[in-house]
Amino acid sequence: MAQVPNLKRVSLVIGWFGTDVRAGQCVVKPGVERRDKTTVPMGWSVAGLDRGNAHLISRVPTPSGPSGHLPHEGGGDSPAYGGTPSDESVRQAVAALKARGLEVTLYPFVFMDCEGYPWRGRVNGRDGANAAADVAAVFGMAGGWGLRRMALHYATLAAETGADGLLIGSEMRGLTWTRDATGGFPAVAQFRTLAEECRAVVGPGVAISYAADWSEYFGWQAGGEVRFHLDPLWADANIDYVGIDWYPPMGDWREGDGGVDGATWAAGDDRDYLSAQVAGGEGFDWYYASYADRAAQVRTAIVDTAHGEDWVFRPKDLKGWWSNPHYDRPGGVRSATPTAWVPGMKPIRLTEFGCAAVDRGANAPNLFQDPKSDETALPPGSTGARDDRMQRRALEAVLEHYAEPENNPAASLYAGRMVEGADAWCWDARAYPAFPGRPDVWADAGAWRTGHWLNGRLAGETRDLIAAILKRGGLREEAFEIGPVAGEVQGYVIDRPMRTRDALEPLMAGLGLVAAERGGKVAVLGEGVVDLTLAQEAMALPDDGGSVRADRRLEPRPNAARVRFIDGNADYQTGAVVVRSGGDGGGVDLDLPAVCTGATARSAAERVLAGEEGRRLTVALGPLEMLRLEPGDRVEVEGHAGVWRAVRLDQDETPSVVLEPVVEVEVGEDDGVPGPGESGDAVGAPFLRVLELPPLPGAETDGRPIAVVAAEPWRAMQVFAGASADTLTARGEARSSATVGVLVEALPPGRPWRWDTVNEVVVRLEGRDPENRSDGAVLGGANALAIETETGWEIVQFRTATLVGDGVWRLTGLLRGQQGSEGAMQAGAEAGAVCVVLDEALVRVASPRGERGLPLIWRAGPLGGPAGGAGVSEVMQMLSGVHERPWRPVHLNVAADGGGRQVIWRARSRIDGDRWVGEAAGADPLRFRVRVLSGGAVWREAVVEGETWNYAASDLGADFPGGVGADAVVAVSQWGEGYGWGDEVRMGLS
Repeated sequence: MAQVPNLKRVSLVIGWFGTDVRAGQCVVKPGVERRDKTTVPMGWSVAGLDRGNAHLISRVPTPSGPSGHLPHEGGGDSPAYGGTPSDESVRQAVAALKARGLEVTLYPFVFMDCEGYPWRGRVNGRDGANAAADVAAVFGMAGGWGLRRMALHYATLAAETGADGLLIGSEMRGLTWTRDATGGFPAVAQFRTLAEECRAVVGPGVAISYAADWSEYFGWQAGGEVRFHLDPLWADANIDYVGIDWYPPMGDWREGDGGVDGATWAAGDDRDYLSAQVAGGEGFDWYYASYADRAAQVRTAIVDTAHGEDWVFRPKDLKGWWSNPHYDRPGGVRSATPTAWVPGMKPIRLTEFGCAAVDRGANAPNLFQDPKSDETALPPGSTGARDDRMQRRALEAVLEHYAEPENNPAASLYAGRMVEGADAWCWDARAYPAFPGRPDVWADAGAWRTGHWLNGRLAGETRDLIAAILKRGGLREEAFEIGPVAGEVQGYVIDRPMRTRDALEPLMAGLGLVAAERGGKVAVLGEGVVDLTLAQEAMALPDDGGSVRADRRLEPRPNAARVRFIDGNADYQTGAVVVRSGGDGGGVDLDLPAVCTGATARSAAERVLAGEEGRRLTVALGPLEMLRLEPGDRVEVEGHAGVWRAVRLDQDETPSVVLEPVVEVEVGEDDGVPGPGESGDAVGAPFLRVLELPPLPGAETDGRPIAVVAAEPWRAMQVFAGASADTLTARGEARSSATVGVLVEALPPGRPWRWDTVNEVVVRLEGRDPENRSDGAVLGGANALAIETETGWEIVQFRTATLVGDGVWRLTGLLRGQQGSEGAMQAGAEAGAVCVVLDEALVRVASPRGERGLPLIWRAGPLGGPAGGAGVSEVMQMLSGVHERPWRPVHLNVAADGGGRQVIWRARSRIDGDRWVGEAAGADPLRFRVRVLSGGAVWREAVVEGETWNYAASDLGADFPGGVGADAVVAVSQWGEGYGWGDEVRMGLS
């Protein structure tokens, strides 16, 4: 949305698979790449099929593998296509798109998974008596597997999801051209019936159409016969608009000088040239009558000599087709009555339009490269080089043409214009740059480089970027002009306040641009034709010397140029190219703060080297010649080779112009493919736990909760929390994956504060492998983990880790109940209990004291992403402030004292208590609760300030008149200001 802020509609393309170009044998069915593929959290299901019953997509050799014929099922190296998206994923996609305010059209699409992998438009029936049966077979019944089942299934999904539109088919040209024995077109009748059936499912609020090929929409023509065969469909009440996949030729540019068109236009990707081709050129003004004529560029004008309806034979004349009645010409004879089409009765929508990002792509925008397909081809005359500019300008030409009212007339029969919308092909739903940066995952990744994909190509042209910088510098659009620019730059970094000229200087140096004042405007000039030739007779002869003075810097020419740039193909990391020469000098450096490719950076280095030659010409001119020159002009000078640029005009008593050579550098092809980015893998929802732990060694004073976030593969995660889903706020960032696991065997209760050589922890861990550590290291806090029990988290340390299975470790030499967690230790832990390694990968998260006792929603998901969705985990946790919970007192002793009892104990300090020198100050006040319990009931309770309590004989006798029983105990706990009463230590009274 940031790259295309004016986007209004998305067509969601959903592939099913056809099995034969013979309509009578063709089955159309959802497909999968593998039957044994497991997906979580959703299983795969489409139209009631699971993986076991779906079409199994054939496999082909990978592009680097051996070539050969279509392999048998299960052979080959990779699937020929990606599988059909599951119905649930379609539901989620529609919901996500509509949540962004976009219209959504469901676009079921037939991929041909058969010999040669042809275009779906090749599917056809046998003309004549078998036509109706062949066509009926590929459409099938509502419960079968054909075009009907496909369209009706997505009509149901459209109604369920609230989608705005539905295409009932697309580019089935061979099928709609199939004729029966009476000359009729049975597939058109089938599509009309199908439209009626889908309308009954979706209701009146969903726009329905068929997406005809650009060579199909206007009719069937052969041997002088003309049939507007789709008019019954276009006029049908259940069809809302005329859908056209728009890929007519938009150029005929030939190698070298461009051929015939080169005499009129500047280049094959020239804006004016492409604009003139939208409703002009081949398919509008002229056509090639034969292959020989095409090779020789012998063009035949499109003229209807019989009836003056030239538009009938012009596939690119949308306005003529839309605004006129249509008369069939059976046998070449014009009918007396028109077809069902009423001029201007419905809008046109370009359901697809696009152009491959390849040299001369506009010569044939419909062609594509796919090694497995017999249809693979380059546009005529193309070298196969990548050309993003060609793609962008071809799309802009179409959009700009129909944005002009004279080219897109207003309708009189409905509110709107002739062309109501255009859908650019295509934006891949696979995440960029993982696609195309992961050819190991996607077999078609190599096709992106010169394909129709728009992903990674919407940054705009360098001229647009320069204009944006000038505007940011305070210039209005009418105050500057920008000439042609060689080299593509997708972005530019201005990291501090500076003058506009200073900001542009590195960019101009790298791209061979100059800035000058021309006609009262700021002019940024680059490529262009020669403006003037300075002949000898036009030059003045000064009093001393000749008309031309040549200067050259005497320093040795540099032997290398290095350009540092921001590599758009490498996740915006710093890239560098070095170009060497035969010079004797040192090297020169250029820091180009531009997002570009290595090819653009290399051309910048070549320019820097050539510019260091330091040549200049000073040419004395007469006053008339001086008036013809402006700064920045490109000129030729008689007697001096090359093209020169005017950098200074001196209009004094002896007028002269200072010239510098124009460095002509050809920007090479960009062969780069984007890298996979930070992570080319799909990341599921992470493991998430929120721990409240006592003070930990090395971080005793940090009382914040700990978020345990783990995932494989890993990417940075954000942790959120809030009382409800709509109050979630960011609480912390996890930069590393935690090491977590589960107990393989139960851990029984143990004894704290001494080496346990009997018990062991058997745990399956994911993350970093545990290590053996010395006694001293463990006593210093190493090798700690938290184990979840029914009463909280026990902190356990270990000396030795032994691998006993796949990811399973036996941890021995234990220290149990560490950091005041002996209460959890006494509960023990069952097999399957969660274990967390306490290391630097854990993240402390913010939670103010006011949230204690409040149930909170905690979530973790990818950093920079939303706080909800499929990749986000959620847990509920209520915090209590365990960090401030006093530890159990120790050394509890009960002694007889004159018929009563004296109870004494020692407090422990949870912070700074493990010191060798001096006494710890104590983290909590010396305030204790003493309780006497028997049979589960509290018989007496006292609060004392100190570490002793006297249980008087009179009180003891009153509480236990029959004597102290075996179950009578005394329990002591300490008060914590931020927590309350801590855990109790107990001892018998008898």
